[in-house]
Amino acid sequence: MTKIVDEKENKELLQNLESFGVLGHCGEVYLTLLSEKEAGITLLEQKTGLHRQLIYNALYDLEKKGLTKHTIYNGRKRFSSQPAKRLQTLVDEKQKIASSLIEKLSALSLPGQKQEFEVFQGEVAFIAHEMKSLLEAQEGETLSVLASNWERFYNIMSYKIDDYEKLRSARNIKLRIIGLESQISFMRVAKTKRPLFEYRVVPGLKNGLMDTSIWEKSISFNFFGEPPIIFDLKNEEIARSQQTFFDSLWNMGKE
Repeated sequence: MTKIVDEKENKELLQNLESFGVLGHCGEVYLTLLSEKEAGITLLEQKTGLHRQLIYNALYDLEKKGLTKHTIYNGRKRFSSQPAKRLQTLVDEKQKIASSLIEKLSALSLPGQKQEFEVFQGEVAFIAHEMKSLLEAQEGETLSVLASNWERFYNIMSYKIDDYEKLRSARNIKLRIIGLESQISFMRVAKTKRPLFEYRVVPGLKNGLMDTSIWEKSISFNFFGEPPIIFDLKNEEIARSQQTFFDSLWNMGKE
């Protein structure tokens, strides 16, 4: 791995790259290419310590995302990174997908049915939305979360997470989370420390940029880019439809 950053900073960079959808060994290979400017497979093996096939798999995924490119010199491939600002394009693409999804979901609603749509951008707005959602919910309601990046949620909430949990407990709001297999230890600990908390793990669920939060009368799509963005749609019919989908995954999951 690149020597430009120390171990702690490197770990933080890899975690941040995951929030952009650059997962697994892709982050290690991408950081190495940013450092080396250009490299062949042999050099990437030496710098990352990864098996050659893992590097090829990572390069394939990175090139699909537009984060790397390759040239052929004397019959051999040379790989290089695209500018880091390409990461912003990934976020923009996810936001476009979310907007398109919300439009399609809205089209499913019954004529004349009441609905509201709001956007919350930035960490301060993100925190405000989460606290506001707890206050607006009915006491005893259940919040269902399809979480692909739960750690990022807690990082954003940071100093407000204890207030969030106290308010959730005071209003008797149950939290049901479907998470990744890689998060199971974290969720087991959370279940012992947090009231009204249940979780399931669904094999094959991938880490990514977006979580989905489902209330009785609303649904929000939480994008963990820089900055984080929440698309919030208040529509009871769509919320019920998404809850049905969530419940089917929940029944397939395991603790």
